[in-house]
Parts: sequence; structure tokens; C-alpha cells
Amino acid sequence: MPSWLLPHQADAVVRARAILQRFGGVLIADGVGLGKTFIALALAKQERDRGGDAVAFVPASLLTEWQRASASVEVPLPLHSHAMLARRAPALTARCSLILVDEAHAFRNPRTRRYDALARLAAGRRVALLTATPLNNTAADLDSLIHLFASRDRFREFGVADIGLALRSADPAATLALGAVSVCRTRRLVESRFPELKGAFPQRVLRDPARYDLAACYGGALAPILDALEAFARAPGEESGALLHLGLLRRLESSRAALRRSLARHRDILDEVMRAAEDGVTVSRAEVRSSIMRGADAGQLALWSLLSPGNAHRWESLGSARAALTCALALVDDADGADPKADALQSLLDGPLAGSKTIVFTEFRDTAIHLMRRLRHRLRCITVVGDRAWAGTTQLSRREALDGFAPQGRRRAADPLLDADVLIATDVASEGLNLQDARAIVSYDLPWNPVRVMQRIGRVERLHSPHQSIEVAHLTPAGGLRDMTSVLRTLRTKLSSTNHSLGAEPDPLAALWWLDEGAPRPDMLERESWRRVAPFEARERWRALAGSVRKPARSPVLAAGVADDDGPAEAGILLAMEWRGGRRIPLPFVALAGAPPRRDPEALGELAERALRAQPVPTTGSQFAELLASVMPEARAQLVALSASRRGSTPSDPGRQSALEILVRGSLQSHRERSDGGAFERAAAVLAKELPAGLDRLIGKLAREGGAPIDLAARIAELAETMMPPPGPPLDGTPKLVLVAAIVIAAKCPSR
Repeated sequence: MPSWLLPHQADAVVRARAILQRFGGVLIADGVGLGKTFIALALAKQERDRGGDAVAFVPASLLTEWQRASASVEVPLPLHSHAMLARRAPALTARCSLILVDEAHAFRNPRTRRYDALARLAAGRRVALLTATPLNNTAADLDSLIHLFASRDRFREFGVADIGLALRSADPAATLALGAVSVCRTRRLVESRFPELKGAFPQRVLRDPARYDLAACYGGALAPILDALEAFARAPGEESGALLHLGLLRRLESSRAALRRSLARHRDILDEVMRAAEDGVTVSRAEVRSSIMRGADAGQLALWSLLSPGNAHRWESLGSARAALTCALALVDDADGADPKADALQSLLDGPLAGSKTIVFTEFRDTAIHLMRRLRHRLRCITVVGDRAWAGTTQLSRREALDGFAPQGRRRAADPLLDADVLIATDVASEGLNLQDARAIVSYDLPWNPVRVMQRIGRVERLHSPHQSIEVAHLTPAGGLRDMTSVLRTLRTKLSSTNHSLGAEPDPLAALWWLDEGAPRPDMLERESWRRVAPFEARERWRALAGSVRKPARSPVLAAGVADDDGPAEAGILLAMEWRGGRRIPLPFVALAGAPPRRDPEALGELAERALRAQPVPTTGSQFAELLASVMPEARAQLVALSASRRGSTPSDPGRQSALEILVRGSLQSHRERSDGGAFERAAAVLAKELPAGLDRLIGKLAREGGAPIDLAARIAELAETMMPPPGPPLDGTPKLVLVAAIVIAAKCPSR
């Protein structure tokens, strides 16, 4: 193990290496600031020591960070940007056996070119995916990431016939499968396992939201502006109009500058299309995207349903949309110059955050520039927008500007120009960067995706931070807009959806859930922020405890105890489906007093943790008979379902389906001609299996290239020999149900 690894990082490398060998891929989803980059560099070093090689794909904005890190530990590593994959995938040598992907959540959409390119490169290689926020929107994100290195039926040994379906349906068995392919630890969990790190992370202080009067930001014209925006958004149609309306409302809440810029861009698009139509020129969607909308946000593509030549009522809609835009722009321009939202930010910077180096994040470029012009006369400001940056009015490169906020030891030279109080940045600076010189984070506006907020906080909440605590603040309107857009409700729904999957980051928006209920106590905010990850942490602790047992116990563990805490009386039982060779699939159940049992790995982990702290009481096996009987119907149902799932599945991968159709025709022809059909049989055996995304796409490409079916069969068999990921263990025969453990926790009677 490299000497430059910290103990918790070395532990992650050991686990990741074992997962890579077992599954061909690993999801390293530790919380922000735990050193995933150095874990990946250690994996690359070990790969080279074993005769292979590694390559890393990282966001373009983090290439310099990776170059510095690899140079600091003397691990040379070829680096490519995510954007390169979208343009033209690099050619990798046959020696390259490991692909590292930083900020891997950027590959959650399998319909993109970058995903397609990465999937093809990953075929036949091991893949380590690094991201603190693997789940951005839905469980489909996780499914897409896992499919880069594993087939969807690879997790039958955990009772999961299709990992995608199991994730979408929140099947408890999916939790076990995810735990098997991931290294995912919270900072709090790492501190508890590695005492030498106690206090190495700064304490997060969630400030009460800074509230402001949204109506006053528009000089009392908010109501007519909202009416004009709604009228404009009605023109494209219901679905596109809703997306368009939501995007404009978010800009309205961000700043008047962001709204005005967006409205002006919409007007320019309409005018350009109308002029082209008058000249008899039809503007295509590609032209709208590439030329008219250059520099605009992608959300404006919702206008396409209005601009499309196929819209029969296009001219009527264009006219009404243009009139509504003109009205909204006039109202925005006529509003007075007051800006209560910027005033609220100024009060934060002059008051509670005075003297603290602060990063102010916004989603919109125009808002960032507006704040720069507003604050640079009173504070020393650096502004980073895309690849452009300023220190006051002096233009810099993005790298120079961010180096001004880098840890002291990494600065190239002391430059008074870069010694700033405030960094104003769009989310281009929210991923992967170490900006721990700053002590406070302010979200000037809330992103649609809560993981962006986690990424923002992660820039300063780092291991061995120079600060004992960091402060997190948000600006929110004092009512009205929150109800119209339902942003907070959507954010909380997305956060809660990760409870059944991966959850290494505490809730970064806990301070906002009390907007209408008065200010909470600081300890309540801290407890609420960690509530989201508590079940996940319990599962991880239980796995660490169970992992220390080398061999299954010959007899079940039976235990009862009295807990001296505020928890309820509950019981847990762990069954397993066991095959003749000793392979087991766990079936964890918990039951509260008076309630039927339910399958829940997280809850059983939490119960096991309580049991370690409980006062034991004498018990006998017969006392658990009723509990065992209550879970047997569900356990038998799982046994039947697993038996059915082992019989295979209907081919669902598109590449595999197209290849099968060609091979069926070739096999029939071979049968009629009485020629050797062995090649078809070998290829059919490959296509009878579920495949990872890259191998499926490569086979689909071979099928589209044409040629003789016999040649296609031979090439498929050749691909399978070199690129098929490690198979799962055989689950032949009929398993039996065994009792592994049963635990009952009684609540302590309150004293009189």
C-alpha cells in the first residue's frame, strides 16, 4: 500500500480492489473531502505494479487538479477530459486495464455520446467510478453507472434478477447489491472507524436562511411580470410551456439581470426565426441549437415546439409570445434600481460572515456579473464565470483566479491581487476543487438539483481544513415564489429518494425546511441534516461488523436485550438462502412491537447497532419461534421468486437483439445447407446472457456493419472471450432457508 495514503484511504483501496476483481467495476462514492482522487491514484499504481496500466477521464476544469495530485505522489497517469469523449474517444492501448472516471455522475444519461464512448472503452476493462453524488435525479442514474461494468442480472447472488428494476422499485435486495459494488462512507462514519481523524473535519454550521422581499426586487411590478411570463409560456404548448415557465421563474428569483438576459435571448430567437421565415428559409432545430442559441442556456430549447415548422398555429403563437416578451422586458426595465436580495447578501458579508473568506455560488452567469459589479467597490472580489474570471476589474484566467482560493501551500507566488475576501462563482467551481481557504458558503440561488448544493459545500468542508467550523447560508424569498415553483418540495423529494440507495452526504438544505415554522435550534439543524444518512450509516456499520466474521456460524445467534435509549421495542431476524457450496443470499427482516415484519437491511443494521449498546438478558431459542413463523411466508415467497429469476430473461439490450435476429437467420440457413453451426451456437450462448452497456453496443455496431452471419457469429464469440466481465457464482440446485440471527430489543420502562 502506498505510504502516502491515510488509513481510511488505504481501507478504501483494499475494498475497491476486491470489488474490481469480483465485479469488474466499483463505485467509489465516499463523501466529499475524503480523498477519492488519492484512492484512485493508489488503484492506478497497483494496476501498474501488476503489469497493467490505467487512464483517467475527468472534467476539463479539474485536469490541473489531477495533474498536481499525480505529480505530488509520483504516479504518472494519462488524463483526458469528459468533453473529449463527447467529441472523439481516445485510442487506449491493450495494456490499459483500468479506467478511472472522476465526477462519474456526468455519465448518468446512457443516451449521450460521452456515455456511449465511455461504455465502449470500458468493455473488457475494469472501471472505477468516482463521485460523491451518484444519484442526481432518479434510481436510473445508478442503474446507468453500474451498467458501465456489469450486466443487469449480475446480482442474482443477492436475489436481484434485474438491478435496474430493483432500484426503481426500491427493492430491499438492491441495497445489498449496491453495498457489494460500492465504497461509500460518510465523514462521520470515517471518524468513528479511524480515531486519528477525530476532529480532522470542520464542523458544519447551518445558518438560518437570509430572507428578502422578492416583490421589492422588481419595484412593485412583480405581479404583472409574472402574468406576462405565464402568457409567454402558454404559447409553446402545455409540456414545453411548463418547462419554459419554470426556467424563467428561477431566473426571476435569481436576479433581475438573469431574467432580463434570458428574456432578451428569447426575443432574439423569435425575431431571427420570424425574419428567416419571411425570407422563405426554414430554420432547423440543429441550427437553433448551434447558431441562434450560441451562448444561451439549453433550457431555451423548450421554445422549439413554438418555432417548429410543423406547428400549424405557429404564426399566431409567435405573435402572442413576442407581445408577452415585449411586455415583460418593459416591466423589468422600468423597475427601480433597488435590490433587496443583494442587500441581504451584503448584510451577511458585513455581519455574521464578516472576516470570513466566503464563496458565493449562483447558477447564472448574469447574476454573478451583477454581484461582481455590486460588491467590488466594498469588498475584494474574485469572480469566476465559465472560463473567464476577474479580480476586481482585472481579467484573469480561470486557473489564476481559483488559485487565489487554493490552500496556501499550493499557491505559486504571493499575489496581493488574489488575496480576496469573496469568490463569486457559478457552479463551474462547485465540483472537485479544493477551496478550503474559504470558511463560508452562500447559495445565492438554489439549484434544481440538491446534489449541486452538496458539491458546493464540499469545496470547503475538507479533510484537515484550517478552520474548526464552516458556515453554510442560503438566500430565499420571503414567500410567494417558493409556492409557485415548488422548488423546495422537489428538492426534498429528491433527497429522500436516496435513502434506499447511496447516501454519504448529509442534507445540505436542512435549514430551509423550517421556513414557515420559526427558527430551529442549532442542535436541531445538525440532527436534521444527518437524519437522511442515518439508515445508510447503520447499514455500513453492520456490514463492517459482519465482515469481521470469517466463516458463517454453525448455529444461529440468538440475543435479547434492554435498550437504555429512546428507541422503540423491536425485533430483527436474519435468514439466508443457502446453497450446497455455502453461498448465501441474506434476507433481513425487522418488526416493531405490534406490527408485521418487513424486509429492510438499513433498519436491521440500526437494530444491530442498538443491540451492541443494550443490556443483555437471558434468552432461549423457543422464545423466537413466533418471530420466525411471522417471516416465513415472505421468505418462502422470496425463495420462489429467486428460483424463477435464475431461469434467464428476455433479451432487452438493443445491440444484443439486433445481433440475435441476424444469427437466427444465419442459423436457419446453416441448417438448410447442412453446414457446421458451431459458431452460431457459441455466439448464441453469449447473447443468451445479459451484457454490460459497452459490450452490448459493440455487438450492435458489428450487427449494423453487415456481412455474413457466420462472420458476425465468429466476431461475437471473439469479443466475449476478451471482454466478458467476471461472472457471478453459480447458483445451481435448490437452496434451503437457514436462520442466521435473531435479536429482540425491549425498551426500558420509564422510571416513575
